Amino acid sequence: MSMKITVNDLTLEEKLNLLTGKDMWHTYGANGKLKELFMCDGPCGVRTLYADGTEKGVSFPCSCNMGNTWNEELIRWEGELIADDCIMKGTDILLAPGVNIKRTPLNGRNFEFLSEDPYLSGLLGKAFIEGAQSRGI
Repeated sequence: MSMKITVNDLTLEEKLNLLTGKDMWHTYGANGKLKELFMCDGPCGVRTLYADGTEKGVSFPCSCNMGNTWNEELIRWEGELIADDCIMKGTDILLAPGVNIKRTPLNGRNFEFLSEDPYLSGLLGKAFIEGAQSRGI
């Protein structure tokens, strides 16, 4: 896959399929023209679902607890450790960190977000991303 592919090299159907992906966890490879990328959930550790239905992974403290530390260095280290787990599992894209702003306690996924403060979420989200990207994830 050393040759460069441009949008003009894709059929209309291939372009449309880029909008949805191959399945829940893989990007669409456009019939071998593009590399398929594997994605995993990851705000609290890399979640991998296996064919037999089991899920395995290292579990880190939830993001809201990590955000309460206000510790950029710790969050960066967490990003590095989670990225190392991604590498071991063949993950290309980590679906993390959670930086959405908590607006209501009725949201069942608040534990995945770093903070309800936008400044702190941005600061810690940046640290997490830098840690993960330092490992190529």
